[in-house]
Amino acid sequence: MHQPPLTIDQANEYLAALIGQDYHRRIHSSTGQTPQERFFSFPQEYRRFVSKNALAMVFLPRARSRVSKTGLIHLNNLQYLVPSASLYRRWVEVRYDPQERSRVHCWHEDQYYGEAHLFLQGVQLRNQKIRH
Repeated sequence: MHQPPLTIDQANEYLAALIGQDYHRRIHSSTGQTPQERFFSFPQEYRRFVSKNALAMVFLPRARSRVSKTGLIHLNNLQYLVPSASLYRRWVEVRYDPQERSRVHCWHEDQYYGEAHLFLQGVQLRNQKIRH
């Protein structure tokens, strides 16, 4: 009898069980310790956990874009205002979520500079006052 494929949630549950109950408790040939023992043998200040957001950013699609002299980058026929003037006229790596077009993430020389936000020329946001 053929079983339907696992859902992503079921696959994640099985993977978590495999990692937690088998992999982390099996002695590694080069260290002579289990991954769990090795992790906890380091002082606490050296043990890091990566946040969900940071991990998710690693897997986002990437593109290169040159920042204009006015601080704009172009991606998928849209313009974004970069978060730092130090990026003007430089090439940046842009990481983006194809489903979230209002912002992208800017990197230059392996340093994260923050979010670049969608630039809509000539649009004034409601309740925003312009000072002259």
